[in-house]
Amino acid sequence: MRLLFAVVLCALLAAFPGPVAGAPISQTNARDWPIANGHFYTQATLRADVGFAVTNNDNLPFWNTYRQLGGPASLGYPISRRFEFAGVIMQVFERGLLQGPQGGGPVEVTNVMDLFSQLGRDEWLFTTYAIPRPLPPEFDGGRSWEQIVSIRQELLERSEPIKNKYFSVPSPVQLWGVPTSNVDDFSTHVTVRLQRGVLQQWKTDVPWAKAGEVTNATIGVVFKNSGLVRPTEQWQPEAAPPAVAPAPEASGPPDIATLPTGRRWIDVNVSTQRATAMVDDTPVFVALVTTGKPGYETPLGTFRINSRVFNETMDSTSLGVPRNSSEGYLLRNVYFTQYFLAGGYAIHSNYWQPREVFGNRPTSHGCVGLLYDDAKFFWEFASYGTEITIHR
Repeated sequence: MRLLFAVVLCALLAAFPGPVAGAPISQTNARDWPIANGHFYTQATLRADVGFAVTNNDNLPFWNTYRQLGGPASLGYPISRRFEFAGVIMQVFERGLLQGPQGGGPVEVTNVMDLFSQLGRDEWLFTTYAIPRPLPPEFDGGRSWEQIVSIRQELLERSEPIKNKYFSVPSPVQLWGVPTSNVDDFSTHVTVRLQRGVLQQWKTDVPWAKAGEVTNATIGVVFKNSGLVRPTEQWQPEAAPPAVAPAPEASGPPDIATLPTGRRWIDVNVSTQRATAMVDDTPVFVALVTTGKPGYETPLGTFRINSRVFNETMDSTSLGVPRNSSEGYLLRNVYFTQYFLAGGYAIHSNYWQPREVFGNRPTSHGCVGLLYDDAKFFWEFASYGTEITIHR
């Protein structure tokens, strides 16, 4: 057992060298600075005169998405330039990859672990990095997306610390995807494979973590080491550009304290998939939503918020729908839930649907789903008795 421990630990040390192995990363280092349309980082190069830029150039908002996801604290520092791979534009960070469509459009986290599977690298990941093999495709068994999220998140029950780490971020599906393996027990650690990363709970002290700590593996470093993208200029640091004045922060929900006084109410338009915070007759904020899909339409009318739950577990059995039915679900950590009608109708955060459905397509079972920051705004904006009008 000691020999096995040593072999695995040496492999992990080689795989995750130095501070990029999951150690906390400071976001206040003077070795990064604002540049035109983005930000420049030198941390991963260990030099002050070269690094990698994260920008919004070419109608690809890598910088905005990186910030929105938490920046270095979530994805680590950039370790590549942008490059084309598998039909999209990618950029690699220590703990994940971002991608956007050629020609411009939304940027999201890459399902890099699924990509490894498609390219036949699962055994290499298992033997070299002690990353679990994925579950077979038939595991999902024709389930709906909500059921897939639910049943795969249940896999995390084998490790309370890993489950807590997964749900510690506002939108775990957006950042990490859903679990794609069982929680497996190796000699040095307990670990689970996700669509977009790997979480590891360490059994003993290692250079980058204390015993019991859960870390987010530097999967971007693993991708670089895989040889899938041959050593070319995209891995070569760029010369450091001059700093510029920081650009204004991307617009988001307004500060509640700055809103005018008056009667607060919420207007939801299911045709445009928009929710508007109103003060008297003045709109103060508009959010993109996803409402009830065909067969589960969001009720129209005027209602009042009658119950509020900061962190809700939504279980279809409470509505008489078995979890194993075609429309069943069990979704944990649903934040900022405000019920307005009996039958489970509420306005709440929705982390399991992709960002592109918000404002574009109804996908829910009747609720009004919001992105995390928008749901937080409406939680602070509204209260018991706040009126919500829903119409076409």
